[in-house]
Amino acid sequence: MGSFDDQATSLLLFAFNLVATYATVEKNLNATSFNKNEEMERAEILLKRLDEIKAMDVSAMSPSQKSELQKEVKTIQNDLRDLSGGVYISATALMIILLLLIVLT
Repeated sequence: MGSFDDQATSLLLFAFNLVATYATVEKNLNATSFNKNEEMERAEILLKRLDEIKAMDVSAMSPSQKSELQKEVKTIQNDLRDLSGGVYISATALMIILLLLIVLT
């Protein structure tokens, strides 16, 4: 009977672990979708600001004002790049990966 009790206990622990894991994954998915909505709203605001800057008449601005706008545009572009969440691979890394694939296959 001892081995049956051990198996039953193991099965119960496994079931509780699965339920806890499922709850954690569901919670993380909900948080991720909420963050994605916030990121989309932030990206839209940044894009609108870029459009406003493009529509400005920069010929009438002083050099310091132009410089400030350039800094703002660069900051917005960096923020948008960060929000995109893409994976970027350098050309060297890509060549090494391709060489490894060719050599190892």
